[in-house]
Amino acid sequence: MLPPDRPARRPPHRSRFGILVGTAVALLWTVVAAHVPSEFGYRIDVTPSPGAALARVALPSASFAALRTRDGGDLRVFNAEGRVLPYALLDARAAPNASVDRFGERVIALPIRSEAAIGRDTPTLRIEETPTRRVIEYAPTQSPAKARPDASTAPPRALLFDTRDISTPVRAIDFEGTLPAATIVSLTIDGSDDLRQWRRVVTDAPVFDFTEPNGSAAPSNRRVELPKSAGAASLKGRYLRVTWSNGGSAAGLTALRPVLMDDTSTPAAELPLGPPRSAADDAAEWALPPALGSGASARLLGLRFATTATNSLMPLTISTRERAGEPWRIVASTVVFHFDGQNGAVAPRAPLATQLRVEPARGYSLRGVPLTLTLEYAPMQVLFVATGPAPFTIAAGKTGLTTAALPVATLMPNHQPGAEFTVPLATLASQSAGTPKAESSLADSIGRSTLLWGVLLVAVVVLAGLALSLLRRP
Repeated sequence: MLPPDRPARRPPHRSRFGILVGTAVALLWTVVAAHVPSEFGYRIDVTPSPGAALARVALPSASFAALRTRDGGDLRVFNAEGRVLPYALLDARAAPNASVDRFGERVIALPIRSEAAIGRDTPTLRIEETPTRRVIEYAPTQSPAKARPDASTAPPRALLFDTRDISTPVRAIDFEGTLPAATIVSLTIDGSDDLRQWRRVVTDAPVFDFTEPNGSAAPSNRRVELPKSAGAASLKGRYLRVTWSNGGSAAGLTALRPVLMDDTSTPAAELPLGPPRSAADDAAEWALPPALGSGASARLLGLRFATTATNSLMPLTISTRERAGEPWRIVASTVVFHFDGQNGAVAPRAPLATQLRVEPARGYSLRGVPLTLTLEYAPMQVLFVATGPAPFTIAAGKTGLTTAALPVATLMPNHQPGAEFTVPLATLASQSAGTPKAESSLADSIGRSTLLWGVLLVAVVVLAGLALSLLRRP
């Protein structure tokens, strides 16, 4: 009787060969694909509010130096277990201004009447300008007995406000006094330095008061927003003349109160690069962060140069190039000074590369004028899901990565514009928790690639030798 058929057994060496191949492939994939915080050039720990589902972090300026991509694609957020967390990148310049109104000193309204309505009992204002002084004369009632009967009741045709002492920029004006009931009055505001030449500031700004006699709530507005231009927002040394139209009258207004401009917008992230890596009388050169290696960073706002040389002024031409041997490309020009005032940042007209060079204008020399450079970036914040154990780590500075950032609406269901900025800012650890690597982006990339190719070649050689050894066995 023949024994029953038995399933064919795999040769032992083939089974072992498959296991070894799978193990080697898994180890190789782990080496190639794993992302752990220690592989990133910059790391900093974050401590969000206890129990918070979402956390928001303002990135320090040092993180911009570690980035290897222009869009922040090499940034990741990890929890204490090393798990990558979902996150979104926020432009902090879009944060709404939630400041409380700050008011300046009240300015009393001075009525401007037509000549026909001016009697001897009508107060008058006379302003005399001379090269050395300004005389302002306010004359009260002179002779009630000879006053015109209708002078005291004639309404003014305009109002004058002396705002010359308001030195802080103003974003709006709140008027005090009475307005015609249930009437929209259109105000026009002109400004002047000498009461002779006037320049239009606001045209047909609506003010109204629909308050009911019984005090019930109703629409009311006495505020006029000023244009954002510097000339309109600055009232120092100027007079304001208010006129009205649209069939209503604003003669009942008695004073104005300026709403001061309170700039609470997030300031630019500053990255000091310090003195140049090489300097001579005719030029100075800096090495820029790797994120600028393939063109200007989308978040770079400007370059700000400074000097410590007393009472100095130096016109500069700014050029850039990718590597040594290439021609320099002029991208901007600026003036550096050190006396009254501060140096402003200059925005480059073209993309920046990894090398930057400044040269003085013809006839000038950099001798005795040491320069420093600071980069100004658009402030960036990170919003992430606080999943898993703390501390959470924000890491940046790794080549070969594409962005993993998600839209804000993905992290916040039923998202409303600006809601992301209501999430409390998390506390950052000390900057020593994350220090950028000393090697450059190119060196980092070469070292990483060499390691991966070395591991791959060793694995291939080992597997090939093992395969030949097993296949030669009987």
